[in-house]
Amino acid sequence: MTRDADRRYDIVKRLASTLDPRTVPDFLGLLADSDPEVRVCSIDALGSLGDSRGTGPLLKSLAVESQNVRYRCVKSLGKIGYQSSVEPLIRLLDEPDEDLRCYTVVALGEIGSDRAVKPLIQLSGVADRDMRYEIARALGEIGS
Repeated sequence: MTRDADRRYDIVKRLASTLDPRTVPDFLGLLADSDPEVRVCSIDALGSLGDSRGTGPLLKSLAVESQNVRYRCVKSLGKIGYQSSVEPLIRLLDEPDEDLRCYTVVALGEIGSDRAVKPLIQLSGVADRDMRYEIARALGEIGS
C-alpha cells in the first residue's frame, strides 16, 4: 500500500467502527477505490451495517472483482439479508471455486429464502462432507 492508501484505509476503518447508517453512501463510493484493501474494508462495513442500499453495488462488485473481494461481497450480502441477492447467489453455486460456493451456502442460509432450498439440496448430492455440513446448517436456518 502507498502512504496515501494507508491513510485512506485507516480512515475507512475508523468510519466503519462507528456503524453509523449515515456512512453507507461513503462506503458505496469507496467500492471504486483504487486500493483493494480499502474496497474490502468498505465491503465489510456495508455488511456490518446491514443496509440494503449496499446490495446492488455489492452484486456488481461480485461480478468483476478478485477472489478475496468476491468472498467478502458474498459474506456481506448474507449479513445484509436482502432477498434480491438470492438469485445471483444461487448462480454462484455453480462456480468452480469451492470456497466461494461455501461462502455462498452460508450467505443463503443467513438470508433464509425458500428459493435457495432446491439448489442447496441439489448441491448436497455432489458436495464433500464439509460442504454438506454447511448446506445442512443453511437449510436449518432457512427452515427455522
